Amino acid sequence: AAAAAAASVDTTHVTDKSRLQSGNVVTLETPRTELLPEEYYEQHHLDESAGTAESGEKPGSGKMRYVAGPGLRVAGVPCVYQRAAAAAEGVSPAGGEGTKEEEVGASCRVVFEGDEGQQVTSWLELINFGSTVVRFHWNRQQRYNPFNKPVDIQQQRFYFNTGSSVILPRQKVLFPFVFKSDNPGIFTENWQLETEPRLCGGAKIVVALRGIALEVDRYKPIRDHIHETLEARKAESISQNILFNILDALNTPRRPASPLEAFITEEQKFEKLNPGLAGVNEK
Repeated sequence: AAAAAAASVDTTHVTDKSRLQSGNVVTLETPRTELLPEEYYEQHHLDESAGTAESGEKPGSGKMRYVAGPGLRVAGVPCVYQRAAAAAEGVSPAGGEGTKEEEVGASCRVVFEGDEGQQVTSWLELINFGSTVVRFHWNRQQRYNPFNKPVDIQQQRFYFNTGSSVILPRQKVLFPFVFKSDNPGIFTENWQLETEPRLCGGAKIVVALRGIALEVDRYKPIRDHIHETLEARKAESISQNILFNILDALNTPRRPASPLEAFITEEQKFEKLNPGLAGVNEK
């Protein structure tokens, strides 16, 4: 009945409002769920040569269809409920006193890349290949800071559902993460996947979120416009200089002036030689 009540993953979107900047709105995706066929267990079991009492198969039968007890595959990394290993090492199966809480049992990375101010979504694959329901939630890990460098903890750049969720046996979940940064740079956050019951013998399951925000060249269109304008003016100036040089080379010298005597009449010659007298042309 409990498994039937938890048949779907909790899709409530939870964000840290104390780190959420005003005006920084993101859209969170809903986790994508899929119920895998039973053949999946035949192809992806951990050890087909070893059976367990819970699985109902004899050792060496090669027919184990699932991992008996809790089992979760995080981005392809198997995380199982190590009851035998925990008992041998004095570790409480419930993750109590004496657990390997400081060790990292499994780790993976979710990478984002986009322009500054752009929302980028990446997905983490979770598969329950065990025989029981696994409940999980997220806790943020403190970042190692040996030089006491100031860290901007007020601005939120990674968004996802940090609430409690469940995943059923044979269920595959694509868990969404969103990255958005208003300034360029490389940003990293480490989150611990807390499961119930505790997997990996109580060791940590760490998911590293690595976001790369590329700087946007906002002035490139203006620079391109200025470059095109200068190139057009340069071509026009060169063309004018070539044209003026050609015209200067084709300039012909002026024609010399003709003598005045070749264009005056006989009457004008007589008046010039005999001022005050009027002559009569008998022709």
